[in-house]
Amino acid sequence: MNAHLAGKKHEARTSGRGTSLFCQACGKNIISGEWDSHISGTTHRAAAARQQIPAKLVPEHITFGLVLDEVEKDKHGVTIEGDLDFGVVRETNARAGVLIIVTLKTVVPASKIELKGARLSSAFSFTVTVEGVGRAITQHQPVSLKVEFRGNHIGRYEDRLEVIFEDTALKKQFVISRPLRAIVGNPEDHEVLRPKAPYIPRSRTVRDVEKDIIGGVPPPSMEAVRYIAPLPRAIIPTELSSLLSNNLPLSETIKRMRRLYLPSSLNGNTYGRHFKHLIWAEEYKMNRDIERYDIHSATLSKYNAIYYLSVPGLAEKRPSVLVGDRILVQAAGTTTGRWFEGHAHVVRKEEVGLRFHSSFSGWSAQQKYTVHFKLNRIPMQRQHQALDAAFTQDRMHNPLIATNPPQIRAVQSIVSQPPGSVPLPGTGKTVTMVEASNRSGFQPNSQDSVCAPSNSAADLETIFRFYAPSRFKDQVPDDLLDYTIGHFSHIFIDEAGQANETEQLGPIIRSNVARNLGLEIATRAILISTGNLTISSSVVKLINNFRSHNAILKFPNDRFYGGDLRSCADVKIINNYIDSPYLPSKEFPIVFHSVSGKDDREASSPSFFNIDEITQVKSYVVALRADRKYRTIDQDIGIIAPYHAQCVKIRASLRAVADGVKVGSVEEFQGQERRVIIISTVRSSKEFVDYDVRHTLGFVANPRRFNGVLLIVVGDPQVLGLDPLWRSFLNYAYNNGGWKGPDIPWDPLEPVEETGYDSRALTLAGVEDEDANVDRPWRDVE
Repeated sequence: MNAHLAGKKHEARTSGRGTSLFCQACGKNIISGEWDSHISGTTHRAAAARQQIPAKLVPEHITFGLVLDEVEKDKHGVTIEGDLDFGVVRETNARAGVLIIVTLKTVVPASKIELKGARLSSAFSFTVTVEGVGRAITQHQPVSLKVEFRGNHIGRYEDRLEVIFEDTALKKQFVISRPLRAIVGNPEDHEVLRPKAPYIPRSRTVRDVEKDIIGGVPPPSMEAVRYIAPLPRAIIPTELSSLLSNNLPLSETIKRMRRLYLPSSLNGNTYGRHFKHLIWAEEYKMNRDIERYDIHSATLSKYNAIYYLSVPGLAEKRPSVLVGDRILVQAAGTTTGRWFEGHAHVVRKEEVGLRFHSSFSGWSAQQKYTVHFKLNRIPMQRQHQALDAAFTQDRMHNPLIATNPPQIRAVQSIVSQPPGSVPLPGTGKTVTMVEASNRSGFQPNSQDSVCAPSNSAADLETIFRFYAPSRFKDQVPDDLLDYTIGHFSHIFIDEAGQANETEQLGPIIRSNVARNLGLEIATRAILISTGNLTISSSVVKLINNFRSHNAILKFPNDRFYGGDLRSCADVKIINNYIDSPYLPSKEFPIVFHSVSGKDDREASSPSFFNIDEITQVKSYVVALRADRKYRTIDQDIGIIAPYHAQCVKIRASLRAVADGVKVGSVEEFQGQERRVIIISTVRSSKEFVDYDVRHTLGFVANPRRFNGVLLIVVGDPQVLGLDPLWRSFLNYAYNNGGWKGPDIPWDPLEPVEETGYDSRALTLAGVEDEDANVDRPWRDVE
């Protein structure tokens, strides 16, 4: 409370600064902190004298919305006729200029109205002139205004036209205002990509507990591997579930979690209890998230013993359903409370094939069913099981490593160190791990298990593979089918350093509670912070980067690697786009393209998309594909966006021009490289700025996003600049000549405030947000 009372937001609110006040004499709103200077000014005093009201009048405390309502009203019988929304204007037309004529009329026969002037709030992209010489407005003689728009960049343009009139009979001036709007872009894109339906948040219903469940028939792949020890049930304790469902403020939930369930210190004796409760908190939130996809009036089709369920959003993995997953169905109107469990045997683009128990009856093509999607608990059970359980030759197979001393030392360290040792690589980890695996094979009785973050990544290693049961045998490359099972003397885990404590495939944490209590912190970081891992001769940091141009590497290197990384890539490759027409600074292969766009949502999906940024991204892709000097194919380009809806819309816009371009979230690009990386940040519209700041996905904080030899970032600096990390990156791009589009809205030479800009007033009240995880990916097959 004391911190709040001392804060800038509270002080500004109680002092009255920032409040809008309406001046009746001038017909416009004034910031309260500027009121005294306004009423002492000559313009205000003249306006007050004309209207015979006191210059030092009492201000009207009203909201900004009410101010706009007031100034946009027609007054004294005067109307402004004409639509001042220019709509979507093509780039070529916007550069040449487009015109709209509006008419000023009066409907009062004997009125004496005179046009005194017309002005714009900013006068940057719009201009206004009066047609003709007459200024008197009568019922039979209107006056016309010519409003022209010119814009040089894709995006949204807004201004405000203020028309000043005088009622000469009353000797009183008044103002009528109108908003001006224009969009520079592709009309076809806006037509095809516009929201399909107005956004209406999906209503959340509380599930009744399914107590009577008839088990289904699992697919054969689920029985392919017999486990010696059964998995623990590890059901969430009732008291913990009750705490997490109480809708308490986040800070209070975390406080109670610490007091009731978590040990006071983290060590070998308390490790299991600590993380089991965080896993339960995560599982609780995962269950809540998957409930949003329940279907309340579904039908089933049938072929042989398989019942097919159409699942909206399945192709987009919202929800993600894998072979072996469980889905519960109940006939509409049933009174028994009985549910039938269907195991997924077939997963197609838009439907899932389920097998039920033989007692499943009463089916017809018209029968309606309630459908509940169920979380696959096996990954969580395995984590609980792990917590319960315990805690050669010198020739290099890879010639690139043979000339890289740090990687040579890393390979030698991995091969020679005792069991349980943990290396600490930096960049170039995967190729180092593969080499270490190859060399360990020369040791007597060596049996290697190599863990990779996806099935496709596992295909790169010609050793025995464990695949997810959801991957069919015919999906495995033919030349890899002969490798058979054994026991393991060496276990290699790629990308282990970015894993959370109990999940090796990526720290995608859905629970705000678990995230704040440390489940998202990487294993490596916890080992170091608790003193269980120290930098020693057996730990080698890989510092040579073979992927990126030095200019692209510099920002993450300085911010996150302490300047240790070295650019060692082939100069011919990394300079491929130097001096190309895409670069505002010909020696600097980074572009920040400023776009003032608008966030949209559609139907029941809370995920955002930004058509203006899509148009700009598409423009770059089309130009790259058509360039015969700087040849670029689809497979050279990767497009990253933090919002699922944006990825879907970008793919749709590129389908006819560059269907092979990879588009996805950061997680979908893990371990993959592209020569050209285009990032669409999406966050833009001011009405969503609080949401955007709250749900920042930390784009810049991960140097992986900066691989490549040409980096193009498309975004709105007005919103991105609220985040200190983003502002630092934008300053870096601008000060090196990499800026395109509307100018930077702050001084890029000023030091960045690491506490942030204005976002302190835009944070959540401290509760779990039901929409926060809509853009966090679920597990995937590949």
